[in-house]
Amino acid sequence: MPNQHTIADNTAVLFRRQQVQDAVLVKHRPITEVADSLGVHRQTVYRDLSWLRARGLAQLDSAIDDHRSRQLTELAAMAQEAWSQYNAIRDSNRSLALKWQSHLLDVMKRRADLLGLDAVQQSKIAVHSDGDGELMVVLDS
Repeated sequence: MPNQHTIADNTAVLFRRQQVQDAVLVKHRPITEVADSLGVHRQTVYRDLSWLRARGLAQLDSAIDDHRSRQLTELAAMAQEAWSQYNAIRDSNRSLALKWQSHLLDVMKRRADLLGLDAVQQSKIAVHSDGDGELMVVLDS
């Protein structure tokens, strides 16, 4: 039978992991900020995230997809409102129309970020020599 100290430790670890999941995966707080707020080293937060992923990758993926879907729905409503406001005042109040246009561009940027549309594409570059002083560059996406 496990001793009470072990049960209390396990309970504390599970509670901390729930806090890590909420802070990092739901609220998107930086790892260092989460570690500081919990009074642990950032490596502990990384280990907790690894544990969470290993134990519930399907649940986490589902939660992330649900969150992304809610965010996209909210952004669509914001974009629709921004377009409506912009169209309603674009001829009568140019400066306010430009503010709505700027807001719309911010919403569009956030949507592109969520969908990964502006993510940097990485390519591997290898340089080979054929022995005669000729260099061959190979791009591997």
